[in-house]
Amino acid sequence: MKMSSRNLLNLALLIALAVLIALVIWEPGKEEPQEVKLTTLAADQVTRFVITRTGQADVFMEKEDGSWMLHEPFGARANSFKIESILRLLEAKSHAQYDLAGKDLKQYKLDEPVAVINFDDSLTIYFGGNDPINHHRYVRIDDTLHLITDTFYYQLAGKAHTFVDSALLAPESKLTGLELPGLRLELQDDKWQVTPQPENFSADSVTELIDAWQQAQAMSVEPYTAGEGGQRIRLRLRGESAALEFRYRKTESALVLALPDRGLQYLLPLDSEERLLRLPPPVEDAAPASEPLQGDEPAPPAAK
Repeated sequence: MKMSSRNLLNLALLIALAVLIALVIWEPGKEEPQEVKLTTLAADQVTRFVITRTGQADVFMEKEDGSWMLHEPFGARANSFKIESILRLLEAKSHAQYDLAGKDLKQYKLDEPVAVINFDDSLTIYFGGNDPINHHRYVRIDDTLHLITDTFYYQLAGKAHTFVDSALLAPESKLTGLELPGLRLELQDDKWQVTPQPENFSADSVTELIDAWQQAQAMSVEPYTAGEGGQRIRLRLRGESAALEFRYRKTESALVLALPDRGLQYLLPLDSEERLLRLPPPVEDAAPASEPLQGDEPAPPAAK
């Protein structure tokens, strides 16, 4: 059946309309806008950075032998998760960019930045206030104003002790000596010597105690505060000339291991006392097969 001229016209109009809609949607020939990164500096190129915040101590980090160390205001290993979060700032998406030349920095709260971070003495990023519409953070690099997602500022704004690794010992460190109240362990010729040696001595108990120290993690790290008591614990590590000396005490909620010379203290669960300060009891040998109970002896064979 032949289509009428009207039907042919309607079909042609529908096809033309579909083509127009496709042109509007796909816009052939139009290039996709390129995502602008905040900086061109790669995270793996950075070897040190300094964070300055309003009303807080400066934080100075440096990469040493592949690991990040905190040098100011404390001397300690850095929290690797925190470092990774900060370094992601370098590749953050810049949602908008504006020339700051001749503009009043005060309107962006960049006249007195809330935080400043300097990477390798070559790149400085200043943090200002928030965009009232999208709540992006204003940041300044040289004479350019950028708007970025407001998550990075909070990585910089934390107290200095939040940059410290919560592990008591570095993963690569190896204990060679441990002095606890009433107990001393020393590695000699690859064997642990224990003084005083308990009655039921077990090499497995020593291994368990040493492993507990190697893997110990604090619930939190805080600035050091002097407290009552404080018995001494000394750790010797392979390759280290000086011993690591803690002072320990208990509160109602935590076991506190303090490093007064570094101005830090680690708060651990109270049950850590058993794992860290005492040799665990040896695993008992398997019980011997039970003797037949009296009256259960097998009957003698019947006489033939």
